[in-house]
Amino acid sequence: MTTDTAHQPPLVLSGPAELLAALPYRLGFHPHHSLVLLELETGPPTPAGDRARLGAVVRVDLPGPAAPGAPAPGDPAELERLAAGAAAEAVACLVRTRAGVGGRGHPVVLACYDETGTAPGAQLRAGPAGAAAVAAALSGLRTAGLEPGEAVLVAGGRWRCLTCPGEHCCPPAGLALHGPAADRVAAEAVGRGLSALADRDAVLPDRSPLPRERREAARAARRATAARGPWTEGRRARALAEFSHQVRRYLPPGAPRLPDPGAAGHLLAALEDVPVRDAALLTGAPGRLRVPAVAALLRTPPGTVDAAAAALVHRALAAEPDRSRSVATAALAVDLARHAPGPLGAGAWALAGWAYWSVGDGVRAGACTEAALEADPGHRLAGLVASALRAGLPPRERGAR
Repeated sequence: MTTDTAHQPPLVLSGPAELLAALPYRLGFHPHHSLVLLELETGPPTPAGDRARLGAVVRVDLPGPAAPGAPAPGDPAELERLAAGAAAEAVACLVRTRAGVGGRGHPVVLACYDETGTAPGAQLRAGPAGAAAVAAALSGLRTAGLEPGEAVLVAGGRWRCLTCPGEHCCPPAGLALHGPAADRVAAEAVGRGLSALADRDAVLPDRSPLPRERREAARAARRATAARGPWTEGRRARALAEFSHQVRRYLPPGAPRLPDPGAAGHLLAALEDVPVRDAALLTGAPGRLRVPAVAALLRTPPGTVDAAAAALVHRALAAEPDRSRSVATAALAVDLARHAPGPLGAGAWALAGWAYWSVGDGVRAGACTEAALEADPGHRLAGLVASALRAGLPPRERGAR
């Protein structure tokens, strides 16, 4: 499942064509064989008509083939049952997300990406899984007291509304996804630094271990750091300064530079210290909140509770983070984890998952927390992020720890 909230600067949209053009840039990839629920928030009216912007977005995979022509597993009835279950899960996640952000009264549009029911050149139709998912989602939204908007089918580079009030609302073969309106939205999204990769797998972080020589050097540096004894306030401050230095090397996002193996080992050891790790979680927080919160964390002995420090940390975590610094933090943490396959990399994977979740990137956050829990099934931070993703909690709940 992919969940997202309105965390990017809003793209103001008019009509299904613009909405469908914007969706891949909100998810970060082009969805395939998916059901997507999109909350529409009312925007300011313009001479061209009503405007809206995307609120919460939830995506689930449909059961069955992920590519046209692939064989569907099981019998049609079982496929429909699984699809209805996936749709119910998506509705439940959207309800929880809306409750977390206080959203009320906004219509929810359904976008069903299903190539299985349409022959080339024929009328756009959903396959068994897509049709069952749309029906279940519409019913679930009504039961939850939410207002269903349009239900749109996307297939073969075209789209058609499945809930048209009359026969002539959409041509049977649908309308082209691409056109001047869609091109405008895509250009605006790219101008804001957003991107849409080919599919979900293309956005996942690289989990492959780095070359053995690098890993061995990092392991030696980690052991040397751990052998120096307890983490004092001064040692923590120096480790965090090194972490911040490495994050800056990953700016702007998209141009990462692997840390030196010695630095990687040192930081892996430092992230095993809870105050250092918690301070690293604040890397993307606004400076005016981050600086006093980090200072309080570094002063607090592990295993103790300081109410004043906890309040400072809560405020910093709850604030809107700097997206660039958060993404750079996540990218660095991924590369640190790749220096230490197995349990020693769990803390770095968990940090990456938190950083991605904090900016609403549920896909990457899920992949990183999955890696952390595979390395250490009991890792507390990874478990917290995984629970937030399963519950559809929006990033603005990140301060509730």
